[in-house]
Amino acid sequence: MTRERGVQLILVQMRIMRFDTPGSEPPLLRPYNDALTAYLAANGVIYLDYSRVTSLTWDHYSDGLHMNEAGKAIFTDMFAEDLLENIK
Repeated sequence: MTRERGVQLILVQMRIMRFDTPGSEPPLLRPYNDALTAYLAANGVIYLDYSRVTSLTWDHYSDGLHMNEAGKAIFTDMFAEDLLENIK
């Protein structure tokens, strides 16, 4: 639908601290993400994956899912830079 209307679809995956240590994510999550990445690339969808960004640590979250003000500032800068690169 977005392609038909000339809209560039962008999918963003955030880092959550639930899987903050190597091997803590479910075993099928990585193959799923690899398949998703391939599918999105084949269909012209921009995929911004921040799930493994190491500059966002527990100190940047108010809980395992939600960023605090410091985390939001770091993420906003990263996201804005990546968005500008991808919509040129």
